[in-house]
Formats: sequence, C-alpha cells, structure tokens
Amino acid sequence: MAGRNGKRGKTMLIGLDGATYTVIRPAIERGELPNLRTLMEQGSSGILKSTYPPVSPVAWTSCMTGANPAKHGILDFMEPIVNGELGIRLNNRNDCKAKPIWRHLEVDGYKSVIVNVPMTYPPDKLDGVMVSGMDAPGPDSAYTYPPEIKQALNQAADKYILDVTDTPDHDSNPEKFLTQLLDMVDSRRKAVKHLMETVDWDFFMIVFMASDRAQHSLWEHMDPTHPRHVDGTSDRLQDGIPAVYRALDEAVGEILERLDDDTNVVLMSDHGFGPVHTSVALEDFLIDKGYLALKKGTRSPSVVQKALNFFEDVGRQISRRLGSYRGKNFQFFKTMDWENTKAFFVGSTPKVFIAQKGRFPEGCVEPGEEYEAVRAKLIEDLKALRDPKTNEPVIEEILLREDIYTGKAYEVAADLIIRWKPGYDTITRVNVLRNGVGTVRAPLFSPHRMWSGDHMPDGIFAVRAPGVKKNLDGLTASIMDICPTILHMMGVKVPASIDGEVLERIFDEDYLSGHAPEYYDDGDEGVAVSAGEGYSDEEETQIEERLKGLGYLD
Repeated sequence: MAGRNGKRGKTMLIGLDGATYTVIRPAIERGELPNLRTLMEQGSSGILKSTYPPVSPVAWTSCMTGANPAKHGILDFMEPIVNGELGIRLNNRNDCKAKPIWRHLEVDGYKSVIVNVPMTYPPDKLDGVMVSGMDAPGPDSAYTYPPEIKQALNQAADKYILDVTDTPDHDSNPEKFLTQLLDMVDSRRKAVKHLMETVDWDFFMIVFMASDRAQHSLWEHMDPTHPRHVDGTSDRLQDGIPAVYRALDEAVGEILERLDDDTNVVLMSDHGFGPVHTSVALEDFLIDKGYLALKKGTRSPSVVQKALNFFEDVGRQISRRLGSYRGKNFQFFKTMDWENTKAFFVGSTPKVFIAQKGRFPEGCVEPGEEYEAVRAKLIEDLKALRDPKTNEPVIEEILLREDIYTGKAYEVAADLIIRWKPGYDTITRVNVLRNGVGTVRAPLFSPHRMWSGDHMPDGIFAVRAPGVKKNLDGLTASIMDICPTILHMMGVKVPASIDGEVLERIFDEDYLSGHAPEYYDDGDEGVAVSAGEGYSDEEETQIEERLKGLGYLD
C-alpha cells in the first residue's frame, strides 16, 4: 500500500447526474454510447443504490463522504432549523459535517480537482481546484477556488455555464431548452479539458448535470406511453434525452483519451430516473386528516390580515435591501397552530416530521407512547391513500428514520420518508415557503406541472482500474461505497467511521492478495449539526428561484 509513503492510483471520477440504465441499455443496443459501453466491458458495473431521499444534495454528499445523510448532515435541499426561532434553511457545503474524500486524500499528499459537484458552494480551500456546482448562486458569485480559475474557465469554455439559466423554456420552448442542455455539456467538456491539461492532479471529480435536467423535462417527448406525450412531437424532441446522452458519451470519450491505462476510472450517477405524471399535495393530506392545524383565517384571511401580511412582506423586502434581514426568507411556520399540530411536511421530497416536544420549540406530541401512536396512525392513513382515477395505492414504501439514518443529525431528520410508486411525487410550493403553510390550497392529486420525469433510487456505476475484473456486470452497490473504494484504489487507509464499504468483489483475487483494504479508527462519528455560514438573502433568493425553475420547488 502506498499512501503517505508514496502516491498510488491516480483516479478520475465521472458523474452523470441521474443517469439510468433505462436510457443507457436501449441506446447501447442501438449502437450508441460507445464510450460507456467500452468502459463497462473493460471493468465492473451494476446498479448504484442512492440515498433516501434520492436527491442530488443528499446523494452526492454521501458519495463524497461515504457517510449516510444523518452523519454528514445534509438531508435535502432545505431543512427546518431550530436556532431559538424555527425557520427553513437552504443547505450549502458548510452544512456538511463529514470529511469529504479530498480531505482524506490531502493527508496523503494527493491533489484534487473537483468540478460541478452539488453541495460544494462556497468552494473549499483545498490542495487543488474546486469549481462549485448547482448550489452556487450564479455566474457572478465566487464559485471557484482559487478565485483566478474562474477567468480561465470562462476563456476556455467560451463563458463557463454553471447550470441552465432560462429554465421556463423547458416547458414553453423545449427545443430551446434542449439546445441549452447541449451547450452546457459542451461548456463542461471544455472546462474539464482545460483543467486536465493545466492543473496538476491525482484525483479528478467532474459531474455533468445535463442528463438530470433533460430527463426531468423531456421524458414525455421520449416516452410515448407518458400521459403528457403529444403525437406528432418533433423527431428532435423525441430524441432529446438520447441526444444528451450521446453528447455526454462524447465528453466521456474525450476524458478517457487523456488518461493512461494505469488511471482508475469510476463512472456513476447519484440516482436513476423514470416517468412522473401526478403530484400529491401531502401538506393538504395532513390538513384534511387533522395532523396539521392552521391558525384561524389562514385559508381565507380577513382584509385586515391580508393588509398585515402585505406590510410584513414589504418590511422584509426593505430590510433585505438594507442588509439587516438575514435567514428569514421563508415564513413557512408562521401560519401553523402548534398546539394542535401533530405532523407537517416541508421539503423537495416526501418526508413527514412529527411535531414532537423537545425537537421543535412548540411541539405538542409527547415522546414515547404518544409519538409512537401518532406515527403508527399516520403510516396507516398514508398507506390507505389511493389515486381516485385508478383506485390503486400510490405508496411504494414508508421508511422510518431509525431504519435508514445514524449519526448526530438523526435528531433533525424527518420521522418518515415516503417512496411514492413510480409516476407520483411531492414538492413544497414556493408560495407556501414564503407565506406560510396552508396558504395555498391544492387538489390532493393533480397533473404534475413542472416535470415529466423524476428521480428513482437505482443509479449506475462502472469501475475500470488495474486489478478490477473485466466485463463483470449485474452488481449492486451503495453510493456510500464509492468514497472508500476510491481511497482503497489510491492506497489510502479507509476511516472506520465511513458507512460505505470497499467493493472488494470487483477486484481480482491476485490483486486483493497484495492490496487488501486497510482501515483505521478515526474516532469520527460526525459532529453536531449546526448552521454554518449560510447564503446571504440575495443569494438565498437566487437559489430559491433556481430550484423553482428546475422544478425542485413548485
């Protein structure tokens, strides 16, 4: 084993956000995606199980740290926080409380280049280069380390693209949106080429987001069975998602051309994808069933209350401009009747919090027997939920937090994580975040307005490296296994606190006999979750608008 006594195992990690075998396998059968096909044939591949929930900030952070969400502390795009006053917080890199892979590698003298990985804003001051991902507020923000890299990227990529910008076009002008996606792949490809050629690196991690964006918005055009599919859709739109995959395959090919045979290559996605057609108003379900209580007048406010709300909103805007209003962009909880509320939902994924005393400042549910009774009845009511059009159950699985989470963020994690059956999803509405829970009434079931595709738990992975078995497929691994496996391939001891495992089954016996994984007790179980340096109010608004435009908020 090399490590601190000498480097070993230069590694390239290529992330295709949301990539799925549902698209890849038929494309390979059609003779497309030659670079992905070759990479799989030259190594070991299979399904990569995502986190719960399977969303980018949670999953990529588990990839980077090898930790489950309650240990690294990022449980969604947004989370309820308690700092003397209950509120909603948009997460960023400072909220991650587990050590990312580049910090483990630094100890052994390795240099890293990290490009476009979600939850890397503000950029970390690492031994190498970091270009923040989708959580960077915008092109004018300080999204690179060192700062001077930003200008070089803009020159190399003909103006570097952080993410698609004109997001309403995904629905109103999908042809234009597809062009934006292909331009974004090209920008990222040029940036990677520049960094590979000009920066000294041992570990390089690049995430391409176009696959995720395309599948969210263009699935209906590709899938003739989708309820939103329109006969006569242009050939270009029907081919939109495969076209994005072909562009990504070309980018992967260009990366591989610049690597020697001794460089480890890991290809992966943070989650899979499938069709979505129906939105479930989980908030209204909780209200109708008596779990979530609202202050009087919330649903039909009086003229006086409307006036008070108006002046409060104006005051917030003035304070924000004066720089004195921080961290209060969202007023979600102000309409909640805590004395009579037993459970509530907030987030970009379907998860429910029990209003337990001790966890929330005004929670009314007693720990112990009452908590268990409320949770059991809620699970029973949720499982009885059926689509009125089909009379079929809509829930695949309800997960308890103790079954999936361990770590110091366990206490702030949602009590229930819901997995809808394919085709259904739940998203918090922006107006609800801004103005208060219950202020917008929605049908319990309605056609999804923003997306035609959504995240699924099964992503992809392929590993090509010295000592890795060739043409081995059909494997299953966890996204938390990526970090320890890369540390092992690079000759670095694996911290015992990491939840993932080294994927020993992908290696030849001869290789393992001379390179058995080594672990050490780092005594690290994660640190207590605290609110690190957050976004400014202006940045928070930019991120909020981007999440809305991308469909993570309705």
